[in-house]
Amino acid sequence: MPSLISLFQELDVDGSGLLTHKEVDHVPVDILPPRVLDSVYVDSMSDIFDLLDVNECGFLTQMEFVEGLLNLCLLDTPVATMQNFKLLKIIHDQLGRIEYLVSNVSQDHHADDQANDDVLCSFAM
Repeated sequence: MPSLISLFQELDVDGSGLLTHKEVDHVPVDILPPRVLDSVYVDSMSDIFDLLDVNECGFLTQMEFVEGLLNLCLLDTPVATMQNFKLLKIIHDQLGRIEYLVSNVSQDHHADDQANDDVLCSFAM
């Protein structure tokens, strides 16, 4: 674990306490400890970043980085399964956004109907 913390600090070039895609894009994947490389089948640090950035906020905290790599090493879950979980989360989030938009459209439509009713009532008087 100390080596993962040191690795995070080394990768955090700007010293912000957060890793960004830009900070890891050109870093060779073999910078990871051998135990991590044996557990994860990825081509680049960018791929590692994408796996660990579960909430897709565009950065990783030290805790997300270290815990994510430890989970990749210690869990007996294939990377493909983890990627499927990530895709499911993305789909879930997108579905929430769609539900929100549909709700707004429905409310707008209801407001338009109410305005039309008001106009018709004013002509009837």
